[in-house]
Parts: sequence; C-alpha cells; structure tokens
Amino acid sequence: MRKSMNMVLVLLILSLLPCFAHADITLKAYRERTNNSEAGEKVDAYLTGFVDGLEWSNGVLASHNRRPFYCLPDGVIPEIDFVHSLISRDPILATYPDEMSIDTIIFRALYTRFPCKQ
Repeated sequence: MRKSMNMVLVLLILSLLPCFAHADITLKAYRERTNNSEAGEKVDAYLTGFVDGLEWSNGVLASHNRRPFYCLPDGVIPEIDFVHSLISRDPILATYPDEMSIDTIIFRALYTRFPCKQ
C-alpha cells in the first residue's frame, strides 16, 4: 500500500513539472513534403490545424471588439489548397532561410495580403 502511494505521489509531482513540446515545421520540411506522401499528409494536417487556430484567434479578437490579424474576403475559405497557394505566391519566399518556421510565413502572408480595413 505504501509503495503504491509513493508511486502516486511521484506521478503527481512529475505531472506538475513544466513540459515543453515543440512542434514546428520548417520551410525545408514543407518543401520536402512532396517527396513523401505520408509526410505530406502530416504537413497538411499541421497546416490545417495552424490556420484553424488563426481563424479562432481572429474570432476571439472580433468578439472582444479588437482588430483581427487579417480579413479574408467573403467566400474565401482557408482550406489546404488556399494555404499552399498562399505560401507559393509569397513574393519573398526565396529569401527565407530553410530553418524558418512555416507558421511565420503563413501568418505574414495572411497579414500582408489580407489587411483589415478598420
């Protein structure tokens, strides 16, 4: 009984320690996705989740009467094909280092290409 209580205590202490997870896709990894369909699916899932998060963030900002990060035109749905075209049409894409986060590239593209007129 005492041994199991000690184990519970150790697990409780470990669960309270800060944990850091780092999930980031670099420009290099994004470019390599075309060579591997499984990796491509994972990259697409990551990008979809990232853009969904940005959409939620914009919604929260709007609900607090704050200016959104970007304003997509009516009828534009930020699906994966839209995200890929956003990245490929970035006018300074060639200047980014391979280690640059694809998140930064997407956010910058949305922010500069679709500014809010408020």
